[in-house]
Amino acid sequence: MASRKITWILFDLGNVLIELHADGLGRAAAALGSTPERLVALFNESGMAQAIALGKLSPQEFVEQINRRFGTSVAPADVVSWFGPELAVVFPEVPGLIASLKGHYGLAILSNTFFGHWDYFIAMDLARQFDALIASHLIGFCKPDPRAYRAALDRMGATAAETVFVDDLAENVQAARALGFTTFQSTTPAELIQGLQRAGVVCGGPPAK
Repeated sequence: MASRKITWILFDLGNVLIELHADGLGRAAAALGSTPERLVALFNESGMAQAIALGKLSPQEFVEQINRRFGTSVAPADVVSWFGPELAVVFPEVPGLIASLKGHYGLAILSNTFFGHWDYFIAMDLARQFDALIASHLIGFCKPDPRAYRAALDRMGATAAETVFVDDLAENVQAARALGFTTFQSTTPAELIQGLQRAGVVCGGPPAK
């Protein structure tokens, strides 16, 4: 690992950079006159959850299905207002960490997500600190599908050998490692900082070329 020249860091989003609060279903259920349990069953049994994560349903198509099922008139912006705030809490150590890495490494995000989260995130200050933002619903693949990582590398203009990948889920880390990434799992800011150090990432190191 020490012999590699690391020029890119590819981060997962939820539970790595952001403290994910899974309370959006409650807001959605209240607006739709349903319950979180019924919504989970609906999204999973109908395949809607997977379809929106892979971009097979557009935001407009998604809300049209919701409106048909519940007799409502919600818009994509309503979905963002329900689920986006789940991403509102950035780990306090993260802004300083990202600032210390920016300009020395290429910084990117690869997230399994959907428009209800993503549209909220890309309006945050944190999003503007990254060189590449890659979302499953925009590339058509979810981690741990190898095609998701390859799509990210294409967007970054990088190779796996020069990239550190960090995620909170072991299966995503293992899939990236099999493709040649330097990888580690992280669920806390302390694990994130320690993992970067073990991977040979140096804050204030030489700019990526």
